[in-house]
Amino acid sequence: MIHELLAGALLLAQPQLRHGLNPSFHGPSSRAIVFADAFLRARVVDPVGTRLFSDVEHPGGRWVLEWDGPSEDVSIEGAAPASRVPGRSEYVLPRSWRPLYVRWSGETGRIHLWLPGTEGELFWPPFVRLLRAFRPSVLRTLDWTRVNEGLRPRDPRTQWVVSASNQVALANLVGCDLHYQVPHDAPEAWLRATFAELRALDGELTVEVSNELWNPDFPVWRWLDAQPGRHVDAAARELDRVLAIAAEELPQARRFVGGQLRNPWYLATLLDLLTVPVDACGPAAYVGPRGPPPATAEDCALACLAAVPEIADLLAAHRAIAQARGLELEVYEAGQSFKEGGPAVSAAQRLELMGGAYRALARVLEGEGVARVCWYSLATSQEAPGTAPFGLLEGMSAPLLPKAAAVLELARGR
Repeated sequence: MIHELLAGALLLAQPQLRHGLNPSFHGPSSRAIVFADAFLRARVVDPVGTRLFSDVEHPGGRWVLEWDGPSEDVSIEGAAPASRVPGRSEYVLPRSWRPLYVRWSGETGRIHLWLPGTEGELFWPPFVRLLRAFRPSVLRTLDWTRVNEGLRPRDPRTQWVVSASNQVALANLVGCDLHYQVPHDAPEAWLRATFAELRALDGELTVEVSNELWNPDFPVWRWLDAQPGRHVDAAARELDRVLAIAAEELPQARRFVGGQLRNPWYLATLLDLLTVPVDACGPAAYVGPRGPPPATAEDCALACLAAVPEIADLLAAHRAIAQARGLELEVYEAGQSFKEGGPAVSAAQRLELMGGAYRALARVLEGEGVARVCWYSLATSQEAPGTAPFGLLEGMSAPLLPKAAAVLELARGR
């Protein structure tokens, strides 16, 4: 009886797994759900800045178009304004998947296109409400800072960057922490200016350098491989450089180093090479078939469920790495993973079995002592043929999928 009580007390003493989110996948159509000013969305979707809501549903209602400058030719292509005065026009548009285009001529400065009922706001309120519903402990914004591409060379795609101040504003609105990722090879002046913006965060800040440094699919891997010495040595030098500046500018911030689930050697070696102390480490934890997806939806979901026990074995090595160095163990991304899409994969998202796979994965993470997990991701574009779905949701107006319902329950402690 005493042993049972002691075991129960130890279980109660273990910190409860905290649930965070990647707020959206890095594809432009899913990130387009964030801003109340649709023209900011256009800067994300199309560097020219004219194409709005391509391949993503836009809401119906009264839209407000505002601009600076003498041009009277600023308009939404193919739509008749309900009212128009210099520098401002209003449109009543139906909900649609049809792309919107803003056209203008002459010398025109600032342009804004506000979604219905959001004039003057930064974020689209339904998106903020959706995030709040998941009660995330943290937002890990990933490609909102172009970490997989880097800031150099500078090209029109740099407009894809969501500023640090905007990321802070979103986390403050939602009432959660922020896990900010710094692009590799970022100039020192840029780093210090960015870290200054991050000081406005109300919650706890975690700083990570780049993303999956070992992943040959990303330019950061090739950039590190071109540096002198071993790949892991170059990674340690870059982390030390950035994290040292972060320690000066943001002394209260936590510092995180990501690992590769199937290669604990890389994480252990990288941590031992660092001279700047860190607070947390850990890998991603995805479940799914190692090869092409099965032929049926049920088999796709079962493949995710069957992969969960292996995650426990692989996480044990990372738990040992973290414990030996006095670090928290965190899983920076988690969820399902398919190498390709298809009808069976899409249908599997609607099965209760998939929700069961997420619950089983969460139990494994908590059992292995993971302090926090960031589910990947809140919303992922589903419309492109062959797209492998990652997101908890297929869109803002889509039905709640079983895997999203599972994460909602987990985050709310039910």
